[in-house]
Amino acid sequence: IAGNHEIKAHWTANQYTVTLNRNDVSIPPPSYLSFDVTYGQSYTGLPTMSKPGYTFDGWSLSPSCTNPLTSSSLVATASDHNLYLCFHPNTYTITVKSNYESMTQTTLYAVYDKGYYLQGSETFTNTIPPLQSFGVPLLGYYTATGGRITTGSNITANKRTFIQNADIYAYYGVEFNYSGSIGSYTIPKTGNYKLEVWGAQGGYGSYGSGKNNKYGGKGGYSYGNKTINSGTTLYVGVGGKGGQYGSGWNGGGTGSYSRVDEFSGGGGGATHIATRTGQLSALSSYQSNVIIVAGGGGGGSTCSSKNYDYIYGGGSGGGASGGNNYSSYATGATQNGTGSITSGFGNTGSFGQGGNGYKKSGSTCESSGGGGGGWYGGVSNNYGGTGGSGYIGGVTNGVTTNGVRSDNGYARITYVMNY
Repeated sequence: IAGNHEIKAHWTANQYTVTLNRNDVSIPPPSYLSFDVTYGQSYTGLPTMSKPGYTFDGWSLSPSCTNPLTSSSLVATASDHNLYLCFHPNTYTITVKSNYESMTQTTLYAVYDKGYYLQGSETFTNTIPPLQSFGVPLLGYYTATGGRITTGSNITANKRTFIQNADIYAYYGVEFNYSGSIGSYTIPKTGNYKLEVWGAQGGYGSYGSGKNNKYGGKGGYSYGNKTINSGTTLYVGVGGKGGQYGSGWNGGGTGSYSRVDEFSGGGGGATHIATRTGQLSALSSYQSNVIIVAGGGGGGSTCSSKNYDYIYGGGSGGGASGGNNYSSYATGATQNGTGSITSGFGNTGSFGQGGNGYKKSGSTCESSGGGGGGWYGGVSNNYGGTGGSGYIGGVTNGVTTNGVRSDNGYARITYVMNY
């Protein structure tokens, strides 16, 4: 080049590989885990991610997620580098109410995965303070659909309960699980109470090792309201699940067996609340003292021969009537009596007691499942025991439903409102 001239430098920006680090393997990965970026240019194409209970903050150069990148952030790291996925936990507003009575409400804030704090305080708390003292114990807090959140007031067990704003309800009262004996509760405050009972499931039937077991019918559910004076003692019998051929406590009929590995299940026991103590069958002469009953399910049964084997499930517990068994060969108990047998063999039930099963040698189906306990007990039958009936004659606004409860029964008494 003849003469003075100028030389200009031309620079091409380097490219570097960015690797996306999720920080949490439970989060599904994006469609790509690394890509190339150009120094001095913006980070384009960063994926948006989601995680239940959290809000996506973006991606950061720091594992601690300080200063997440924005749409205007430029590449300023002159080497391959990582970007870290950033979220923050959502905070949900939880309105704490009474289960039925109108009263002052409490606001609780749930920070997902972190804990809970009350309105006016940012200190995490282990408990929700009771809304009001009734002289009735606090059972716990429940969702609007009746799902239990806490036992008592302790709220720390699950910090992932809520993924949206919600109402929860304080239930005041007492609950009874299966114990094999009569429980009692003396009403501390005159008022309207909701009584709920769940019958027990029948036992299962089996034919031979490795064969499919047929489970007993599920127990029924009954509920209703009753105004009860303070000082009144209620007696509660919670039904036990039927055994392999043993009876479920509180009226389940016994099952039976043909040999060690062929047997039919016992009927599930009823669950009842009364103003007189005793198992339900012992109250036959005191029926006016019985307030509410949920029927137990019938025991599963076995029907077999050298060419085939069938295993039949028991009928569901009541309900206004207990459930029938397979093909309605036997019917469930009703409000007025036990069920009936139209095919096969077995025993009828009685007030509070399901029919007992037995073995009939030489029959195609040799063992019969026990009837479920109930207001009236179901029948035993070699095609499966039938369900016992429920009863709601001692409550107002009562409802009784078939086939709700697995395993042992359960009862709950909750305070509704002042008298």
